[in-house]
Amino acid sequence: MEATQSDILTVDEAAELLKIPRSSVYTLAQQGRIPAKKVGRHWRFHRGVLLRYVAGLADQDLPNASQESIPPIVVKPPID
Repeated sequence: MEATQSDILTVDEAAELLKIPRSSVYTLAQQGRIPAKKVGRHWRFHRGVLLRYVAGLADQDLPNASQESIPPIVVKPPID
């Protein structure tokens, strides 16, 4: 099986990409200072979003994934 580069990163992969310690990635994600999403007990990062963040895009251009709201699911009643 060929190794592929995923767009979804773990904490270790994000730390390597950003060239910062793993503990700093946790701290920045928990503070909402880097775009991240907590999936269960695990933090996940999007490679493209992190690269744009490092490139210096304005904060308003990068929504904090850990604080994004999920739209409600609308269930329509069956038509008789």
